[in-house]
Amino acid sequence: MFNNQHCTHPLILGQMNNCIGAANLKSFILFLCYTWVGSALALIIFGCNYFLCRDESCEFEGVLIQLVRVMTVICIGSILFVSSMLANVTFGVMTGSGTIDR
Repeated sequence: MFNNQHCTHPLILGQMNNCIGAANLKSFILFLCYTWVGSALALIIFGCNYFLCRDESCEFEGVLIQLVRVMTVICIGSILFVSSMLANVTFGVMTGSGTIDR
């Protein structure tokens, strides 16, 4: 098993995948997929309740409107971040370039 003596915990953004090894790559990919699905589902639920609801009982008022907007922005941000991480991991697996210990 190869272990680089100069490799430490990644402190800069360019070394983000250094903590993912061959033993836990599957768990990391599953975590990314579950996070993406959960964020997309929350975004769909917020969108349906915010845009498609015509009842008086499900309209948002006051502070709740701001919370829904903030959660929508957080969901969109997490979907974008997780999508970029999934693309990065997929590229590393497909090309064989990366820092995964073999």
